[in-house]
Amino acid sequence: MNKSMYSLMLMDDVVKAVDRYAYLHNTNRSNLVNQILAEYLEIETPEMVTKEIFSFIKELIDNEVFQITKTTSATSLAIRSSLAYKYRPTIKYNFELYRDFRENVGQLTVSFRTQSPKLLVELARFFEFWLAIEEQYTDSAMYYDSSTGKFVRNIKAPGEINNRDISQTLTNYLLQFDEILKKYLAGEYQNYQQLASDYAHLRSYYAINI
Repeated sequence: MNKSMYSLMLMDDVVKAVDRYAYLHNTNRSNLVNQILAEYLEIETPEMVTKEIFSFIKELIDNEVFQITKTTSATSLAIRSSLAYKYRPTIKYNFELYRDFRENVGQLTVSFRTQSPKLLVELARFFEFWLAIEEQYTDSAMYYDSSTGKFVRNIKAPGEINNRDISQTLTNYLLQFDEILKKYLAGEYQNYQQLASDYAHLRSYYAINI
């Protein structure tokens, strides 16, 4: 949706209230006014779409495994999970949705909080496998930066755009990734072929099409 600049005459007290509310909700005056008017006029905005998708994801994930964490952006949803590894390091999944859903709806960033050299080596090895496998099933752009410990993957639009379907697809990809990573670190795969076979099985099980 395109945006243009307009001039409005508003009461000072109204502007002060808008600014205060915008600050509390990590947005700005223009965006808040736009949201209020859109809701009143029953017009769906990109912010509304993002909010609904994230709301669905929160309903779908297992709260015993994943924890929603606070973010400073309304377009991002951060989810944390613990690894069954020495010192219980955490893995963070951050979904960022774009304002305009065309070829991609957004991206997923996976990052870790660990200083363990052994774990970092294992993670680098895992992502080497993961990138090789994903290249067989998708043409999405993705990369892993071992210096920052981050994996970034574009999320393609899963066919017809539907907020609930997108939420389910993102959640299913999260479940697949998290399950395979934890199995890998637990030593459940003897070789690359076993990991690739489990990837294919879970991709089919979760009906992942991104």
